[in-house]
Amino acid sequence: MYNTDAVAVILPSSPSVPAIRTTLQQPHFALCLNEKRNCDGCVSQHRETKLSNANQEWFKCNDCVDYNLCGYCFGNFVHSHHPFTRMDGRLLVHTRLPPMGKLQAGATLVAPGTSVSYLKSIGCTMPEDAMSCVAVSAQPESMCTWGLIYSPQEDPSFTVNVKINDSPTGTVLSTNRPVFIGVGEASEILGATVEDLRKRCVTGFPTGVSMCSDSRVRRKLNFTSVSPHGFLTGSTITITVQLGQGRARLTRDWIDVGFVALPPNINPNSKLVGFVLFGSPNMTASVAPERAPHTLVTVVETISNELIRVSDSSNIHRFCSLQDCRVPMMAESGTPKVDMWYYAFLDNRLTTCRVAMVDKGEAVVFFPKRDSVQRVPTHHLFYPIFGDVPGNDDFVDYMDDDAATCGGDSSSLYGAGVAPSMPAIPTMSPNGSAGGALPSAHQTLITASSGGTAAAKSSSNNGPATMMDGFVMSRLMVILSCLMEDASLVPLLLTHAQTVLPLLHRLASVRIDSDAPTSFLPELRAAVASTTQVPRTQRLLNKPLAPFVPTTTPELEKTHAFPVKPNMLVAIIDGPLKGKLFRAQCAGTDTFRAEPLDGGAPATIKAAACVPVKQTAGRPWWRVSGGLPSSVLEHTLRSEVLPMHTNAKLLVSAEGEWHGELITAQNSNMSMSLSLRVDAMNWQITGTARVTIPDGRVIETAVRGTHHRYARTMRLACSYPTAGPHMTNDELRVGLRTFGVQATQEATRDDMIRKLASLCSHLPQPCWTLRGSVDAEGLRMSGTWKHTEGLSGTFSISSLRAVTLSALTTPFYHIEPLPNCVDMPIAAPQARDVYTVMHRLIVLLARHLYVSLIGRSGELAKEISKEIIHYHAHPLTERIIAFCVDTQPQRFYRILGEAITLMMDPKATPWDSSTLSAIITKSILLRPSTSATMPSVIWDALHAVVAAAHNCGEDHRHKVLDNVIQLIRGMAAHPPGGFLEDPTLPPPSLVGTDPTPTADLLTALCTWVDTQASTIVGIAPVRRDVAAGIELLLTIAEPLANRVATSVPLPVLRCLMDMAVSIQLGVPLPWAAEASSSRASADAQLPTLEVLCPFGQLMDGELKVGKVMSNLRTVSPHSGSNAATGAPPSSPQPPSKYYFEVVLPERTLAAFAVGWGTQQHSEIPSQHVGSDLHSFAFSGAQVVMKQVKEEYKFGVDIAAGAVVGCLLDLTEKTAAWSINGVVGPFIPVPILVADYDMHAYASTGSCSGLKIHMSAMEFLYVPDGYCDLAGRTSGVQVVSFDATRRSTIPVRPMSFYTHVASYLSDVEQALSSNLNSASSAAANSASAQQPPSDGGSAGQQTPSSTTQAIATPAVDSVANVATSPSSAGTAATAAIGGGTHNAIPSTSSVQHQHHQPQLLLPPHVEAAIRGRYSQLMSLTDVEISQCVSVIRVAESCMTTARRFIDLEGESVEGRLASAFLYMKQLVTRSFRRKLVEIPQVENNKSYNPPNATIRFTDLSSTFSRSNETALHHTILAQLHRQIGSFTPKQMLQNPMVRVHLYMTQSGHAPQDLGGPYRQMWSLLGDEMMTHPDSCYPHTDFHRNPLFRFANNSQRISLVPDHLASSTLELHLFTFLGKLMGHMARARSPLPVDISPFVWKFLVEDPLNVRDYYQHVDSVVEQSVNDEEFLRSEVAEDVIPNYADAISRETELYQIQQFQLQQQQHQQAHNNTAVQQHHHPFAPFGPQGSGTASAASSGSGIRALTAGHGGVVAAVLPTTNNTMGSMLASHQQTNNASRSDISLIYEDPDEAAILPFAVRRRVAEECLTHCMDLQLTALRTGLWSTLPKRVTRCLCWQDLERSVCGDASPTLEQMRDAVIVQAQHLREQFFWRLVEEMTGAQRSALLCFACGQKRLPLVKKVRVIENTESLEHLPRAQSCSALVTIPCYTSYDVFRAKVLSAIEHQSEMELA
Repeated sequence: MYNTDAVAVILPSSPSVPAIRTTLQQPHFALCLNEKRNCDGCVSQHRETKLSNANQEWFKCNDCVDYNLCGYCFGNFVHSHHPFTRMDGRLLVHTRLPPMGKLQAGATLVAPGTSVSYLKSIGCTMPEDAMSCVAVSAQPESMCTWGLIYSPQEDPSFTVNVKINDSPTGTVLSTNRPVFIGVGEASEILGATVEDLRKRCVTGFPTGVSMCSDSRVRRKLNFTSVSPHGFLTGSTITITVQLGQGRARLTRDWIDVGFVALPPNINPNSKLVGFVLFGSPNMTASVAPERAPHTLVTVVETISNELIRVSDSSNIHRFCSLQDCRVPMMAESGTPKVDMWYYAFLDNRLTTCRVAMVDKGEAVVFFPKRDSVQRVPTHHLFYPIFGDVPGNDDFVDYMDDDAATCGGDSSSLYGAGVAPSMPAIPTMSPNGSAGGALPSAHQTLITASSGGTAAAKSSSNNGPATMMDGFVMSRLMVILSCLMEDASLVPLLLTHAQTVLPLLHRLASVRIDSDAPTSFLPELRAAVASTTQVPRTQRLLNKPLAPFVPTTTPELEKTHAFPVKPNMLVAIIDGPLKGKLFRAQCAGTDTFRAEPLDGGAPATIKAAACVPVKQTAGRPWWRVSGGLPSSVLEHTLRSEVLPMHTNAKLLVSAEGEWHGELITAQNSNMSMSLSLRVDAMNWQITGTARVTIPDGRVIETAVRGTHHRYARTMRLACSYPTAGPHMTNDELRVGLRTFGVQATQEATRDDMIRKLASLCSHLPQPCWTLRGSVDAEGLRMSGTWKHTEGLSGTFSISSLRAVTLSALTTPFYHIEPLPNCVDMPIAAPQARDVYTVMHRLIVLLARHLYVSLIGRSGELAKEISKEIIHYHAHPLTERIIAFCVDTQPQRFYRILGEAITLMMDPKATPWDSSTLSAIITKSILLRPSTSATMPSVIWDALHAVVAAAHNCGEDHRHKVLDNVIQLIRGMAAHPPGGFLEDPTLPPPSLVGTDPTPTADLLTALCTWVDTQASTIVGIAPVRRDVAAGIELLLTIAEPLANRVATSVPLPVLRCLMDMAVSIQLGVPLPWAAEASSSRASADAQLPTLEVLCPFGQLMDGELKVGKVMSNLRTVSPHSGSNAATGAPPSSPQPPSKYYFEVVLPERTLAAFAVGWGTQQHSEIPSQHVGSDLHSFAFSGAQVVMKQVKEEYKFGVDIAAGAVVGCLLDLTEKTAAWSINGVVGPFIPVPILVADYDMHAYASTGSCSGLKIHMSAMEFLYVPDGYCDLAGRTSGVQVVSFDATRRSTIPVRPMSFYTHVASYLSDVEQALSSNLNSASSAAANSASAQQPPSDGGSAGQQTPSSTTQAIATPAVDSVANVATSPSSAGTAATAAIGGGTHNAIPSTSSVQHQHHQPQLLLPPHVEAAIRGRYSQLMSLTDVEISQCVSVIRVAESCMTTARRFIDLEGESVEGRLASAFLYMKQLVTRSFRRKLVEIPQVENNKSYNPPNATIRFTDLSSTFSRSNETALHHTILAQLHRQIGSFTPKQMLQNPMVRVHLYMTQSGHAPQDLGGPYRQMWSLLGDEMMTHPDSCYPHTDFHRNPLFRFANNSQRISLVPDHLASSTLELHLFTFLGKLMGHMARARSPLPVDISPFVWKFLVEDPLNVRDYYQHVDSVVEQSVNDEEFLRSEVAEDVIPNYADAISRETELYQIQQFQLQQQQHQQAHNNTAVQQHHHPFAPFGPQGSGTASAASSGSGIRALTAGHGGVVAAVLPTTNNTMGSMLASHQQTNNASRSDISLIYEDPDEAAILPFAVRRRVAEECLTHCMDLQLTALRTGLWSTLPKRVTRCLCWQDLERSVCGDASPTLEQMRDAVIVQAQHLREQFFWRLVEEMTGAQRSALLCFACGQKRLPLVKKVRVIENTESLEHLPRAQSCSALVTIPCYTSYDVFRAKVLSAIEHQSEMELA
């Protein structure tokens, strides 16, 4: 009955009752009753040791194979860690179902051993084998109730064990929807819904008590436990109701946690029930026994209705339900009868079987469920002691997975009249009616859907539809759906549409669950496929389906839907009063009387002509200041407590008593009680606090703070009161009690003030600061707290206001508060059986046909109903609703109301909310006409969309936020009527908050975005919804955004977007672009930061051994000084976020520690950081301080060469560490420091060198907003941004700034080599001049020696790049910045600053670099400095912006992300390399690569080959056939395969992971790069036909063949993209030259026809500019897809001419504007701003003009089905690049001949997009191995270099890649030859040596000498990259032999 892993010992809830040991019965142990047994627990022999008596009680272990105990050992808890089964001759097995037939007294039954009886469940399944004692939640909101059975002499108790299935014990239960366990009166519990019961549990219902799994939901308890609230998975909760004492005792895991007072309204004589309220599915609640085994063998005494009285062997009487009892079974003792049905065990589970034969004590039985025959002993067959075994088709299989049935209502435990009467649910027939005649049309539908034999059935005797009926009906609708796809048959179907639509509507309106985020059409196809594969047995076909109950009918749609009540607000939706607001004076069905809100006489309104308007205090909520309730509590007070027209400002939901806990970092709790008062005018909070610390002391303080209602945040300060006249008498008494002084009643006010002042005069003022957020209900607050002495932690408090929260939806349509921003988990789709799938398939097909029929013709749109919004997943629904906006406003606004209701439903799924919000946004809210005439619709719909953004979770919130952003932009263009139009409101200056409803709506959402953004530090990926939220902050008004966003650097982001737009539009840059020019003077005033070495050896900025520290210390942001040097108090506010980093050594990874400490820590220099009480540090896996070590995890592995960053936030008093930019969790500063003055420390053992980066100019991974200890930042800081203030820098295009960035990169590269040379020279000079110290060798200091120091220079104003090289960027700017060629000291130099060399870029070098860029030659140094300033500002802004953009989607969305990608071409190469880092492949040593055979010889053939045959033999195709099915993880392994390489016809095939593997990639490049002149028919070689050579003179490069469009060819393009991503990550180049046009497409740079001419085909440009050529047939052969595009353009032109004639005709007759409307198939323009021009005529032609660029789109007569799709595809393809070319001509004859300008534009578009199919496949493969974010952040040159390497290595690069170990003469020969070689020859040399043709190499090449004859050629071992050369004596011989070897390497055997 219970799980076998449960505890074997039960501790009763009463402490006075001893613990009992219970059993967990295993039915299959009944097969062991006759076995010989002994007690395995007895130490000595006694009479019970041998368990020989058949009726003797003994126990068998459930887990051990053979372990038994006697009753004596079992009672003494022997082997107590395992559960046991009682084996005493009793019946162990019983039936699964309750007893059937009539039951008589004296019968034996098995009853549950619990003190409760099952009553009712909602959304739960009750496993039958658990006897209604176990409930499993199947829905997010579900409950189960049991009645308590107790005698008048005992207290009723309810014990439940709750757990999450498949989760370990102790895990947290659901936090969004916690679990409640409670006891209450039956009259209230049984009649309540799940929602009502949950609200009563939160607020406290008057007739019961409950306990919540969430510790934040708490009640006042008299408790002794430290943490009395909440429980976890596996906890056992007992609630004992002590009616006599008026209280309930709460027990958790058999430990008393406290007593709670019973509500005074509870009736002592009432019937009590216990309940479990689940918050999520897949949870199990088990009712546990108190003093009895889990099951009892009982005897029936009396029977009354459904209740029976039974007694067990202990003569204990109990009541139970007949449904909870089972019939015991006995083993067959005789000979079984043939053909009789029995029960038998199969896989330890009972199942029914039929005896086929009996032979020698065994029976041959048949198991129908398994369709198998087995032999079992006859005594293993069981039968019930009364009743029969169900057989044949009625058998019940214990192994059936569908055996669990949904719990339903059971008969009342207490008899008639006690439990509340439940509404009767009529049994619905398939047609949905409870009786009576059906409409004939509906009856026909049901008859048709009732199966293939419907004609033989009478319409009056229709039974439920069966699976046979489902197959027939579904296939009929599938056929109709296929006919709808044929344009020629559509008119035939439309002829019968008026008859079919009402029938389809009834089936389509059947509600089905949307439990998975699947698209409509894919789900439909999957359902058809799954039902097709089902074997159609007779039993399956006869199974009935669930009834098809429609929720509405066309007849109901003709009436008004909502009931009108007095004082309800309505808006007129049609007629001359459209948009006017009225207040109903009386109720009515068809008409009612109402008065206008704006004044005037009452009028009679038709209910069908209005819609309800959401209100607050009797007025539209958007017209009331603070009209939106901030919480459910406030909503309750408004809608139920306060009268109409009451000022909403008086509703204070934060007042009252609050109780909770303060949790410290050490997880110790302190109890806190708050008493708060709120000033309703300014929302200031005052009150008192009472804190109980763990040692028992109580501290009482005063409380002051603020409450931000819509942000749902509170900030409270709890401090000792300061005596003064401002204090009330109560505050004075509290202050005195704080010091243990009790003020008497006779004490005067002055006496209390003097006494308190004397007590406070000599004490410090400790203060708690609490910052938290309030939930949507307004009853709970949680957050963080801090103490001035350094302690911090989290807190959670709950309001004790006993208010029953009302339902969100009220009859008067009060505005609902916004829900919490939660990340709703998306559960896996529920597995459906075939019957449910068939039922769902019929409904989906009906919806598909219904929507398709309506969408085929606008004339049928009048048939739509409000149910159409439930079909929002269908792709045509949005267009149909858009068409209905203007044509049928009455019906449309009802659809809108239904959509708003669905979105505001708390049970709405995230995917439904996102789809509905998109429909509402595009169809309604972005229409200017709606904004002007129906502002109420705008505000109510906007409220629903924002609520959906709160409630839809991480995976779908970004879609809804995109809709909100469109709404805000649309409202800015067409502002709707707001509450500022209401003359009754006070001026904004008198209102404490922003007086706009938009601010009220968006504040909570923006606050959530800001909170989430505050957790983004370093290079961690951003969530998609947070990125969309950042875009929202940049869209809303700046005052609101600046007030809400405290963690998002909005000025920086606005500056980046402004710079991008300014460069694009050619306008002056913002003034912030010159910000760096004013930074030099500020940085010059900052102190010098030095690295001190109190112990050890520090050389060249590297710590070999010992410890270093900074000379400067941190400064508290509240102090008056700026740095340790003592800046005056008038200096700027010191920074609060500090950072430094160290680079771990590449080789020896010794023990290290990086952290912070005080000055006292340096007093003992030899100590490691973190070894005393004055410092703390990170040591690689732990955070250490004296005698304390805590694990610290990053999520990434730390390795040699990693950069360890150290972060310190003094505002939050937290610290963190990072690994290569990935920041770990922040922890509270664990040491107590006065004013938080700390130094940076680092220590290490003996190693090769720990690099110390203290200066901002050295930082590699500095997080945004952090600075070094001197206060310098790594980039230009944009503190504020003013869009109206523009820069004086001349306007220049992006191409100019691209040249400046390239020039600056070249300067940095030149300076880098100079700095390295100077650093080496300075190091050698210092080591030569420095005398050895007395304590050791040169450079080594003892602890008593003088401290070493390395000065870190000030950062130059325009050279600060966070990720650029430390010194090159600074020196580069110094060399070119404004003519100030100041010397920049090198941080890697030794000792003191005045010993560092002065480095300058030589003038001739700088002039040579500048000479490469013609646009820079005429500029002065000042002008170049200004341009460099723009680049530095852009780099700084991009460093900040990369944390807040999402680049992982299929497309880039948002202005910030677009600006970021646009500006990437403006930055330097060094910055771009650090902006995004290409991840490396996995070098998993345990990975065993599979074998791959590559035959290079297959590419050669003397016969001609077709493209398909040639492609089949290519290396790419060979690889695809062998590794094309690799998983993404396998594609990231290096090496991927072990290669068998056949290069020659000799049969020699080397197999290796080295040389042959690298040679394979070189051959892959050869098959594509071989020129056609070197291929067949000129040679035997056949190249790869996927690519062709570009026809231009820029460079030799490849482009995809636009004719390669077969399925195989596209798969090969995708596979090649995967390989390209692998090569980039493996740092192994692929030797191909691909056109820049391809690389630009891959990184999503904008492409136009100029790129095509420049990089693909420069010859075709002249042809495109020839009009005669474009009109000839030759153009169709030269320009891809040109003929089809011209045909489409001609059709568009003809439609435009027809539209022009219609407009002229209407203007001549009506002289009025053309009516605007939308057509279902008309594509929407951006932001839904397209407008339609109707040309109404009898021909059925409907034209639509899009609102952008004069683009014309139309739908031809419905017989032409292809036009709508052609127009949509044409507009999507051509809209972006279409120029404003007028197509309207006065002469209609010109319609047949398109103008030359149009033909040229079409030709250019065809050329630009001719390879889109192939390039998209290539990019898809690339994205699967190289993340989208990385690809998009790279420029095309960087991506090409990463994939293909350097095509022409220079001599310097060759010297770095090759090591020559030969005699000096031959070494000279070698390098002389390399210098004379061409680029191709150098690549061939590398390929000969190691198999690679391009740099970088996997390993360096070694060249050595051998002793072979001089006649031999050089040899190469490509696996080890080794070349051996004979000792040639002359250069000519050396040259000839080496060139011959590399020229004929393909003919050699690979070694």
